[in-house]
Amino acid sequence: MQRSIRIPVRVEPLVNVTFRRKIVVFTTTYLLAILGFLLFLYLKGYDGISILSHILFYTFTVGEGIRSLLSTWGIVSIIALGALISFKVRVWNIGLEGQYIAGAIGATYAALFMPCISPLNLTLQLLLGFILGMLWAFVPALLYVLISVNEVLSTIMLNYVAVHLLEYLLYGPWSGTYGFPQTRLFPARFGQVGGLPSPLVAAIILFFIAYVVMYRLRIGLVYRFVGENRNAASLQGYNVKLVLLLCFLISGGLAGVAGVFEASYELGYLSPGIVRGYGFAGIAAAVLGRLEPLTTLFASLFIAFFLVGAYSVHLPALGFLAEGLLLIAHLSAEALTRYKIVIMRGGVY
Repeated sequence: MQRSIRIPVRVEPLVNVTFRRKIVVFTTTYLLAILGFLLFLYLKGYDGISILSHILFYTFTVGEGIRSLLSTWGIVSIIALGALISFKVRVWNIGLEGQYIAGAIGATYAALFMPCISPLNLTLQLLLGFILGMLWAFVPALLYVLISVNEVLSTIMLNYVAVHLLEYLLYGPWSGTYGFPQTRLFPARFGQVGGLPSPLVAAIILFFIAYVVMYRLRIGLVYRFVGENRNAASLQGYNVKLVLLLCFLISGGLAGVAGVFEASYELGYLSPGIVRGYGFAGIAAAVLGRLEPLTTLFASLFIAFFLVGAYSVHLPALGFLAEGLLLIAHLSAEALTRYKIVIMRGGVY
């Protein structure tokens, strides 16, 4: 008779989780993530404490570092808002990187090939970037809503298409002087608003609008209802497919707006350097912010801090390492505050 060996562990849901337990668990997991970050640097031969000290000094005391942090915060926040809007209704739009690139391409076309007075041109950049971001999300959105094609796979694949389209334009018809993979400088660019980078100002306005729509208007109630229970929303007579399609498209359009600001504020031209992984950084920020507007806005600041700091020490991969460790820590903390592990007696049956 064949014996089976079972692991003597059972996972049970927790009831009435205290706020204190949540604080302890989240604090512990985040501290472990930071220790893991330092350990990785140590194993690679770097002085982790010195690197973190430099990042803190650069991003909070050096003028260029502060400007870059605020600008990156705004761009990542706008993408995170796009992720939040789709994820809240359980539509997993992982193509935000491609939609962000499409928005930058739209801004470039408006800046270089639609000459007009500066305020109007900037408006056209935003409009075209938003539209191209939506169009880049349109096909996977339509396939998902109509015939339930997996949106994770379709949007991820379009990320690579966007990167190759960008390379074609920059090495081909849009290449600048002497054939460099870079366009000409934009005649009209976004600047600061009230002493703050325009991407951050735009992000704050968009998050305020999102909060009002989600929690103060009836349409927001419908939106959250669909996210909680699609079947119940459908039985109540709501057009669930239309809600999902609109959320998918708005998500892509916001990522496109972020691409506009990266091209027209941060760089002032289009180049392959625009591909910085901000789409995935926005997804990480939305998850860390638990898909709530206010917390997502501040989670975006946390992500931007590591991204800017990593570039300041010429180790951009460190930013993505920090993102990954923070996501693991967050998801682990979520599990530990919802479930408990019970050790059973005996493991051989």
